[in-house]
Amino acid sequence: LSAGLASLPLQFKQKKNGGCQVNESHELIYLLSVRANSRLTSFDLIRNAVIQMVNRGNAYILPGHSINGSPDKLTLLSPNSTTYDVQADNYHVNDMTNNIFGIFDSDEMIHLRNMSLDGGYTGVSTIQYASRVMNIAANAGERTLASFKPGNMLKGFISGNPEAKVKGFGAAQDDQLETVEKRIKEEVNVGNGIFSMSGDLKFNQLSLSSVDLQLLETRKFSVLDICRYYGVHPDKVFAGQSQNYKASAMSAESFLTDTLQAYLRKIESELTAKLIPRSLAHKMKIE
Repeated sequence: LSAGLASLPLQFKQKKNGGCQVNESHELIYLLSVRANSRLTSFDLIRNAVIQMVNRGNAYILPGHSINGSPDKLTLLSPNSTTYDVQADNYHVNDMTNNIFGIFDSDEMIHLRNMSLDGGYTGVSTIQYASRVMNIAANAGERTLASFKPGNMLKGFISGNPEAKVKGFGAAQDDQLETVEKRIKEEVNVGNGIFSMSGDLKFNQLSLSSVDLQLLETRKFSVLDICRYYGVHPDKVFAGQSQNYKASAMSAESFLTDTLQAYLRKIESELTAKLIPRSLAHKMKIE
């Protein structure tokens, strides 16, 4: 998602001769298409801003200005360094990484919001919004990793075998069971799936195999759920079922129109509103 948005070029357009034409000589062209600041290129700025916006809920970009008042840099503020005061409509910044401190008006800050639950003032993380599905996916991933470790470690306990009706033989003692338990662990750890046990004892398995748990199927549905929350077509994360070129082409078109278009419009509007004066907004735009 972030790479798809960052790979599309940002252009500065100006009305001329009855239409909008790209202005290659404007100061913003270098910031939008080449290098946003001394640390990040324009691609890295947009990509990391999208990552912060989607996974943290909000991304804050502070424009810097030269002596004549024109923008000369765009700084992506560090995560958790900026707080938006909804009542006062200003931003409190305490960014030690970029050495930026102070209170800034809303017109001075480029604020990219994810889905909002408070009327559009602040965004919430997609992970927070879909926490239950994310937790299920994470737990399924951990269980799958544990299941496919060498030897596929079994869990169970040793008990006496009531079917072994041997006269004169009482219940197995604890030290005897511990000896058998140690031996079984050693056999399993070296990868032995079949090994012998005393006829008077029985191993009771507690864990289920990955086939029984259908973990792979669970992971498949988890991918689709995560794609649904992020709005990304499954083909884009190599989880789709496209059988032909037409289906693949349609998925690419769907990714552009249903997913990227909304984010692009959001970025265009925010950059245009904060980098172009209102008096010139009818003549210039960022696309």
